[in-house]
Amino acid sequence: MNAKELMIGNIVRDPYGKEITLTTVDADASMLSPIKLTDGWLLELGFRGSYETIDGKFIEKYDIEYHIVEKHYDRFFVNGSRVKYVHQLQNIFNILFGIELELVQP
Repeated sequence: MNAKELMIGNIVRDPYGKEITLTTVDADASMLSPIKLTDGWLLELGFRGSYETIDGKFIEKYDIEYHIVEKHYDRFFVNGSRVKYVHQLQNIFNILFGIELELVQP
């Protein structure tokens, strides 16, 4: 991974495959791996899921504080931009909406 795309608080995988939350961002982040965004991750980050049909297309929506992540087939979108990884979603919500996405405690 490139350190330029990481922020403190991002959830990534360490070299051993363990999910970690970054407390610092080092210049060499090449040993870290991104985590693919899934429905499960959205729920773990506090989103609520719902379903909608628009123009005959079935769309899954996840929202948090009135901000929506849409799922079209197996792809996730925020404001029309595709999001592939958990850290990307965290960065988008932090920068655009001022929301820090963290794991929700059960």
